[in-house]
Amino acid sequence: MSDLMLIRNRSDKQKPQIILILAALISVLLVLLLYWLLSQPEARRLAGYEQEYDRLERRMSSLAESEEKSKKAVEDTILKEILSHLPLDSDMTDYMQILLAAEKTSGVKINSLNVGEEADVSVIANPDTTSEQSGDGQSSTGNEASVTGMAKSRSISISANGDSLQVYQFLETLLHLQRLTIVDTFVINQADGGKLTIDTNIKVFWAPGYKEALTRKGGADA
Repeated sequence: MSDLMLIRNRSDKQKPQIILILAALISVLLVLLLYWLLSQPEARRLAGYEQEYDRLERRMSSLAESEEKSKKAVEDTILKEILSHLPLDSDMTDYMQILLAAEKTSGVKINSLNVGEEADVSVIANPDTTSEQSGDGQSSTGNEASVTGMAKSRSISISANGDSLQVYQFLETLLHLQRLTIVDTFVINQADGGKLTIDTNIKVFWAPGYKEALTRKGGADA
């Protein structure tokens, strides 16, 4: 009996310690549970922020690609417009067709058309835009350089006849061709039967010197 009583006494003494340990464990579990419950909204918000960031990043990338495509389209349109005025090759066959179309539209009759040799066009390259006034009143910079080979021209002499309205319309057409053309000289004389004759010398241009640069860029065919 004495041994049984001793064991019971020891058990009774250890009960408060066991209760304290259990209470401590329960408290720790409650704290962990509370932390987990409190951290869930933060985790969801963080996940939402990450998703929103990814969405914005994809949107920015899409906008950048769209802007680059739009910029390329605008550049191609501008380049196409420039080349319609100043092509890279002489294309004299096509230009002859343009002149024949001008003849047909105006109603004149072209009696002769002579094409001269191609010639280099000197371009004044001036890196310094500051001009100086010379003694004779003309301005110069002192850094001007004549560059040849970038552009070429070819002179064409035309003799045609028609009535006054036809000659006027023919000359107007030459002055406003889409292809860069300069009317150097023209002379109009009275002909028999109330007709007029027009003798004109025009100059057509193209720019082969830019072909290599545009080919490297991909803006023109080789």
